[in-house]
Amino acid sequence: MSIVSVLVHLADDPAEAQRVRAALALAKRLGATVEGMFITPSLKDLPLGYVGRAAAGGYLGALADAYADRAAASERRYKELTAGTSATWRKESGDAGECLGKRLYYADLAIVGRTPAQNLEEAVVAHPPDHLALIAVAPVILVPPEFTATDIGRTVMIAWKPTREASRAVRLAMPILRKADRVVILTIDNAEDPPGANDELAAWLKQHGVAKVEQRHDRDEDRVAGERILDNAATVGADLVVMGAFGHSRLSELVFGGATRYVLDRATLPVLMAH
Repeated sequence: MSIVSVLVHLADDPAEAQRVRAALALAKRLGATVEGMFITPSLKDLPLGYVGRAAAGGYLGALADAYADRAAASERRYKELTAGTSATWRKESGDAGECLGKRLYYADLAIVGRTPAQNLEEAVVAHPPDHLALIAVAPVILVPPEFTATDIGRTVMIAWKPTREASRAVRLAMPILRKADRVVILTIDNAEDPPGANDELAAWLKQHGVAKVEQRHDRDEDRVAGERILDNAATVGADLVVMGAFGHSRLSELVFGGATRYVLDRATLPVLMAH
């Protein structure tokens, strides 16, 4: 499977331009096209309390106007950044995660940001797009606002565990891995994991044309897995982490914590996830 189309989430937030630049750079290296997608919350889905408030003061009309202004600003900025390319732009209304998930039926990769709600209505209605990996049919790259470089995927670290989720993430990232200058397989060693699992992954990657593969082990069991993943990524100078998303149930990770939750909240470099 190749990556020939990249979908980037637009949200009129401070990090939006950086996501677009990263999407363009990755698409150029992969020979892919880029589509920007701006999503406004569906006002009809607001809680009844806000509907009553709107009836009293025309609140929904003002909110719709504000979203229209944000969409127009995002479109102008996007078209300036993508001038001279074949990039396209679209706008939809609804839940951000659901809209992006459905659009990924016709795209090969999504780039999203850690974009906080800009008002109470978004916090209530909009599904955070950084959880898109849970429902998406394609890989999702979270580009956090702290990431200021443009290139993604030159030095890739795979957070490897022999699970369905991690295996799917690696398979979906294969076009990026083949183009990488360096691929590091990180194993968070635990007693229950089979010995040599990263050796087998390294051999399999080389069969698929991933030339420069290194192996790395982390045996520091005193720290949580998410912290160990991010620290190792910083040590090897990775500009992309590839990992499976929500190996436990999402509810379990939200309540008790987990590697996915930790990385989503704290990563300062792009992370490719698949479930």
